[in-house]
Amino acid sequence: MRRSRFLGGFLLPSGLFHASLIKSVQYGTITINNTETSQTATITSVNTNQTALLFNGVTNTSGGVANGEVHLVLTNSTTVTATRGTSAILSTVSFCVVEYQAQVVRRIQRGTIAITAGNTSNTATITGVNTSKSVLSWLGQSTDVGDMTDGSAQLMLTNSTTVTATRHASTNNMTVGYQVIEWR
Repeated sequence: MRRSRFLGGFLLPSGLFHASLIKSVQYGTITINNTETSQTATITSVNTNQTALLFNGVTNTSGGVANGEVHLVLTNSTTVTATRGTSAILSTVSFCVVEYQAQVVRRIQRGTIAITAGNTSNTATITGVNTSKSVLSWLGQSTDVGDMTDGSAQLMLTNSTTVTATRHASTNNMTVGYQVIEWR
């Protein structure tokens, strides 16, 4: 991928020229009321293989931090889903969806890692990536109880085919969302 000084854009490996590497950007929020554990937002259709989902934070009305822990999933080309483990409070999560031009992203892989009570880590197997051209991002977490006993999980791209989620304690069930973007 080369940037042209004369045309003010990018020449992609396919030979296509684009003024920007980004095709579209959409921001949104999802509100989960105090009786729900999941809710969705509708977005303008994107190519999920060329689109990154960014977790921009969550606000809660009350009830402790863990009651409002949320993880995100780009469910399909028009839907972002926010999920949490408990339904005690009103939570609003913010997100951003960035769709890249074709030939910018080689592959995007998303998923969740479940860490069950009694364990401090678990892994997800992904299709092999070039780790020197890949970025791992956290898409939030949720637990099945309303406290922060187990703290927050951290993610690591352990090797080219493994994402590992680790936490410091093992009291509760936890689900952690992740995304791996492999650039061309």
